[in-house]
Amino acid sequence: MNQHFITVKKLNAILIDQRTDNSEDVEQLVLTINAEMMRLGFIMSKGLLSNLASCSRSDLVKLHNELLPVLKKLKGDDVPYKPMYPNFPQQVMEASYLELYLNAIIHYWSFGAWKPQYDEVPRGLEFEATKFIEIGECSRDDYLGVFTTLLSSNSSLSAEDREIVEYFFTLPDDCHTYPEVIPFKETLCIVIAKSLEQGLPINHKVTNVTDVLRVMTHLSGGDVLTINLLIDKIENLCSILILASSKHKLRIRIRSNAHQELCFSLIERWSGSRWNEIHRLRRRS
Repeated sequence: MNQHFITVKKLNAILIDQRTDNSEDVEQLVLTINAEMMRLGFIMSKGLLSNLASCSRSDLVKLHNELLPVLKKLKGDDVPYKPMYPNFPQQVMEASYLELYLNAIIHYWSFGAWKPQYDEVPRGLEFEATKFIEIGECSRDDYLGVFTTLLSSNSSLSAEDREIVEYFFTLPDDCHTYPEVIPFKETLCIVIAKSLEQGLPINHKVTNVTDVLRVMTHLSGGDVLTINLLIDKIENLCSILILASSKHKLRIRIRSNAHQELCFSLIERWSGSRWNEIHRLRRRS
């Protein structure tokens, strides 16, 4: 995960970090990068092509080395691919049903390790009307806004989006712009857990005692969805903890003493004297 992956994936753009009054003739290098992008189905916008001409040769070489692997990954060109039938479709049309069946069953038995050996027939050149994905230039605010947009989502984050959120936590604090509300509670748990890892304050991110319970579950490696189902049906915190621990076999075990103390202090802040009642009722269960 890096900056170029995020901006290309989410914004169809790249962020040019440095720009100088460059006297070097780098037009050929810029066009070379564009040609490599076109091979993968991307193309520079007119503005990006013009702006890259103001970059130094070393910056362009760095951009080439960082951007091209990202584009290859997005297109699946980063892994070698050898088709079972290199002369498809004519080869398959001319093969017998027995040959196709035996190839398929042996390939299956070998767990995909075996493939039939065929000589590849050279293909002729053809012109195709390729629909390129245009890559423009984005600002730093656009780039950092991806973090805010993901946290504002009302639905669950994909594995890739979660990686992006976690990547932003490796950046300095001034790169984090939080929305007024993080509506999806699983996302809130991710944000609070990453904040705790880095020693960042979380008091302003926790708005009620059930948020604390979700965070404790997340830090224990538990299923936040189970807690969400219980919270939707039961408003009483004592009942939630007892039912979760008995019926759903939820065990809240936070290894860090500092995290334990912080979570307990937040619970006391939001539940007050009811914390003693929770302990008493859990011992009875």
